[in-house]
Amino acid sequence: MKLNVVLSNNFLDANNTQIDLIGEGIKTGKKQIVIVPEKRVTSQEKRIMERLNLRATFDVKVMTLSSLVGQILPSQNDMEILSKLGAVMLVEMLISQHRAELVCFDKTLLTVAFADSVYAAIMQLKTCGISPQILREKLHQIESLPLRKKMQDILVIYEAYERVKEGKFYDSCDRLNLASQTILAGGELGQDYHFCGIESMTDIEFGVLSALIQKSNSVSIGVMAAEDGQPNADLIKSDVLNKIKSFCKSQNLVPNVIRAKSECADFTGHILRNVLAVTPQKMSISNGEVEIYEAGNPRLEVEFVALDILQCVRGGARYRDFAINCANMEVYEPIIRNVFGRAGIPVWIDAPTALSATEMGKFIFAAVDFAGDGLQAKDIYRFVSNSLCNFTQSERELFENVTICYGITGESLLAPSKPHNADMNFDKYLELNQKLAPLYEFCEVAKTSGTVAQYVAALNALLDKFNVAQNLTGLAQALKEDGDLSRSGIARQNYKKFESILDTLGSVLGGFECDFAEFTKILRSGVSGKSINPLPMSVDCVRIGQSGTSAFDEVKYYYIMCAIEGNLPSFGSDVGLIADYDIEGLGKVGLCISPTVREQNSLLRQGVINSFCYARERLCVTYPISIDEETCTPASAVTSLMSLFDYKGNKIRAINVNSLWNVEFNPAAREFIIDKKYANIEQILSGYIEGLGLVDMSNERQALQNSFEKVLTKFAPDYIKKATAWRQKPKEIPNLKNPSEVFFTEDKAGVTQIEKFFDCPYAHFLSYGLKIKERKTATIQATDIGTLLHAVLERFGRKLSREGVQHMEDIPSFVHSTFDKLLVTPEFENIAFGEENKALISALRVEAVRACEAVNYQMQHSKYQVKFIEAKFGTEGFAPIPEIAIVNTQKRVKISGKIDRADVCGGKLRIIDYKTSKNSADFKLLNFYLGKKIQLFYYMAAIIDSLPYSPSGAYYLPVHKEYTEGDVLSPYSSYCMQGMPLDDSVDLLCQDDQFSYEHPKSDIIKADISTSKEVVGRDEIVLKSRGASAEEFDLMLKYARQVLAGAINDIYCGYIEPTHFEGSCEYCKFRNICRKGVYVVDKIRTDNFDVDKTAPFVIKKKEEK
Repeated sequence: MKLNVVLSNNFLDANNTQIDLIGEGIKTGKKQIVIVPEKRVTSQEKRIMERLNLRATFDVKVMTLSSLVGQILPSQNDMEILSKLGAVMLVEMLISQHRAELVCFDKTLLTVAFADSVYAAIMQLKTCGISPQILREKLHQIESLPLRKKMQDILVIYEAYERVKEGKFYDSCDRLNLASQTILAGGELGQDYHFCGIESMTDIEFGVLSALIQKSNSVSIGVMAAEDGQPNADLIKSDVLNKIKSFCKSQNLVPNVIRAKSECADFTGHILRNVLAVTPQKMSISNGEVEIYEAGNPRLEVEFVALDILQCVRGGARYRDFAINCANMEVYEPIIRNVFGRAGIPVWIDAPTALSATEMGKFIFAAVDFAGDGLQAKDIYRFVSNSLCNFTQSERELFENVTICYGITGESLLAPSKPHNADMNFDKYLELNQKLAPLYEFCEVAKTSGTVAQYVAALNALLDKFNVAQNLTGLAQALKEDGDLSRSGIARQNYKKFESILDTLGSVLGGFECDFAEFTKILRSGVSGKSINPLPMSVDCVRIGQSGTSAFDEVKYYYIMCAIEGNLPSFGSDVGLIADYDIEGLGKVGLCISPTVREQNSLLRQGVINSFCYARERLCVTYPISIDEETCTPASAVTSLMSLFDYKGNKIRAINVNSLWNVEFNPAAREFIIDKKYANIEQILSGYIEGLGLVDMSNERQALQNSFEKVLTKFAPDYIKKATAWRQKPKEIPNLKNPSEVFFTEDKAGVTQIEKFFDCPYAHFLSYGLKIKERKTATIQATDIGTLLHAVLERFGRKLSREGVQHMEDIPSFVHSTFDKLLVTPEFENIAFGEENKALISALRVEAVRACEAVNYQMQHSKYQVKFIEAKFGTEGFAPIPEIAIVNTQKRVKISGKIDRADVCGGKLRIIDYKTSKNSADFKLLNFYLGKKIQLFYYMAAIIDSLPYSPSGAYYLPVHKEYTEGDVLSPYSSYCMQGMPLDDSVDLLCQDDQFSYEHPKSDIIKADISTSKEVVGRDEIVLKSRGASAEEFDLMLKYARQVLAGAINDIYCGYIEPTHFEGSCEYCKFRNICRKGVYVVDKIRTDNFDVDKTAPFVIKKKEEK
């Protein structure tokens, strides 16, 4: 029985000494068993091989204490190992079953977190040797009533837990106790055992160690212990050392105590002895061995570290010479991946991936959510988008587009019916839907099953039918070939992790009866908090981890990031079920529980001190000034670090990264800092280009520009020419070089297209040049409403044209019949196919009836008759197709057009355009002048050029109730036509025969007449807000022709610059493509004009107020 106790103020030196003992043991021919924390298994194997200069050996085995216990215990054929996952699930079930017996937790919300807390309390008692029997015996002695009630509830679950386990399962505590008993009951062990890097041990864990000391050839253990006279000795404590002393005393054993030789660098040794000490010693450094930097925010901090690493690599360092200890991986990991990835720095990040976030996790929960949440389309989109579903990208897009287009959701997804006029895509969709049959089968099983075992079986069947295990293997290989070794390693471990959870569910809770919602909750509890750690990598890369959870080895360059209070270290809160003050109360009745939260936090502080030992040549500590606008304070260890060193006679201080990088104000070190800050040659080039764009350059900026040029000349002289050439490119979007290949390829254009051009040339280019279209959906859009109402009004207009004014009571039946016929046409079938639009379609039926009744009412009170309905230029009996000549070419562009309706009265013609939104139906003369409302006037010009009519009005008729509900004039006031009437009193009476001094305001056209005494005395009809005279109408038609011709020529010249009217971008569907003011220069055209309606009309700029 031999015990070697290796003492050191850091685990690195203690470990080196223990490895030397391992080497001596190998020479004796004894097997060397090395016990380390799980996070150190791989690195310990590597360190042993390197330090002992071994190529291979069968005499050394590195393992965790759990693995050792597994080797010691005999096979338990009649009992299963209960993992922590299984134990928490069991506790959750027991809480639910025994809730009526609880007096303290009876109203506590039953959550996964609460079950985990109860399990932790039970394990806390078991590890300290407190059985349910002991707790029951002591329960009545507890003085505090709240504490007694709390422990009573814990005892209820504790006893039930032990009863369920008995004869079926044994947990981690049971295994440790059984292992100790097995060792002591067995014969002598011929191996040497070495416990390395063990920070603390529970009583039952120490029981295994004490048994090995008594039965093995020898045992060594590394223990943290301060050196003699060490200034911060009060911070270096070890409960393991106290346990060893007690054990040795009880066994009359004299251990061999070895003080490990310090192999740390001088400056790290100084830190280990003095950091956080009340009266530390000082040390002088001259080569920048310790540096401290502060940055404005985490991103600036990460960018600085990345560029600092690149600078060192330029000087000959390898990426494997660097390690980063990040104190807050949750915030920093995505930033590190982004910044280091852009900088081309290979990294291995020791950050676990949540099991629910893995590919298999997302696959399973998409299926579970789809089955449990009412077969929602969003869940099946998640499912088919998962790589394990085996849909190609084009198949995913087709599946999603068809379901959206036809509104297929809910039960209709399981067995979709084919629409009458479906295209080929729907047939392909049906084929894809067949591939999802296993998912739909899983949904059916979810409805009918009643036990956890049945749900688990259904889930396993789903995984098998989609070949998930095989697909994950293929995914891992593909990721490996792409060089993404981290994600490849996660994919390789993914299936086994979930397989273990499902097996545990089946074995522990298989007979538990529940509905699918309860099963989903249990499954989520099993996955919650579980993660996959990345597999170790041997490639040349920067190692990044987090103190407390990651294992670090000595490196030349060691960085500690996010070194702020609250993160370095991140102290635990006293929020467990058995708090520190409870432990004090329990101790009074002989129930001794350890460790306390205070003791655990002491170990965390000790871990921070220990973390400084990994730097061989340089230690760089960084911290942010703020995170998410919250001010940060440097960790106490950092402020202590500043007081430990003198650098060239001065106390080291934190250097602000921002001021360091402000090269304009640091001319003495300008080129050095450029070389360091702009470690990427493209970044140096960017800085140089920026200088080329400055017109007035200060002396400092000119010096900086010269430095940029020197650095570029040094590393990439050809970039100087490229930079100058690049700078000469305009930032504004130029005209298209080949507009004839984009616009008017069929020698035709529409007036609506031209209005779009006037609204914004770039939006016109995207719509009519690139022909970008929005995805067709089953959800009724504003355009669908407009098209559907137009179609109904077109058919009603033809009926009016044939038969004249209708009886109001006959209109609803006609509209409903027309509506039904329209909904089965290819144009509208997709919106009528699904269930989601039923209510809106019903409302639109009512609106269509009202609109047709309004049109009928307007024709009742008008001498005008419907002449043309949906008439296109070039059709027989209508106007020929107008043409516009392109300047300096032989090309002529035909102007296509179709009017909604034209009415005639004698030789007069009025044009009416149906509009379904407020903005489109509003008519302002200013918008006509700006080119945004020229359609009706151009149509009018084209018609009167070839047909024997003169203009009497151009109107927009609002046909949707969304923006106006009418007034007291009549039930149809909301359909009052808006536009420009002819200023002719006779014609006004033809358009609305209700005009009178008693009825001065029309509910048919937007006009009202004067009722002044003077006008009434003359018995005249005079418009209050006058219309256009015949001469003015002619001028407006001429203007519409000229404006359209000019726009056609501008478009053909390739003008596409984003010049828009103020406010028009707010609702533009292309705003995320254009990114005005970000990627392109933002140019706003003014509409700050007024229209003076004194004859003739005059447009003038508004006066400044």
